[in-house]
Amino acid sequence: MEVEGAHHSPHTALPADAMTYMKESLGLLLNGQHGIDLRLDGIQKEQLENKQQLEHGLRNVVDELKAEMVDRALEHSVELEKMKIKQEHLYGDFNLLNIRLGEMEDLVSKLMQECNGPSIEVVRVQKLNKPGEIEELPTSDDSVHSVLSVSSGSPIEGPADSVRRTRKPSQAFILTQRSTDETTKVIIGDQSDTTHL
Repeated sequence: MEVEGAHHSPHTALPADAMTYMKESLGLLLNGQHGIDLRLDGIQKEQLENKQQLEHGLRNVVDELKAEMVDRALEHSVELEKMKIKQEHLYGDFNLLNIRLGEMEDLVSKLMQECNGPSIEVVRVQKLNKPGEIEELPTSDDSVHSVLSVSSGSPIEGPADSVRRTRKPSQAFILTQRSTDETTKVIIGDQSDTTHL
């Protein structure tokens, strides 16, 4: 004999309140997931914008540095070219000066050789690398001594592509003129005249 109500169906219906609660919970979960997805999308968008701004800023900085380096390189090139031109002009002036000094040396030598005055003794003295010394003349010497400075010798060298000219070492001409007047004496310490050519 079966008892009424003792057999239950395997698919028991849930109460209406439980179904409503589950639907609301599921809706909340879906809304939360949607909000999280939106937030993640926003964060990714912000990161992308920040990355683009950073790359743009870095490109600007690099471009500015490159432009500054180019400007400085151009300025240095211009300055180097100016210095090169000035150096070439200086070498040219020094070479011309050496030529003129050589001509003056030759002219002075010729004039001294052609002089018809009293007997002249010409002695060339090489310049020494020490201060000049004053030599006292004997009081019995009746001759007049004078020194004509002609040049001061430092060699001049130009660039590899220019003409090189090295002047002779410094020389001085000591002139000794014998006076025919026996009363003429040389007094050391008298005023002397120096002529610069």
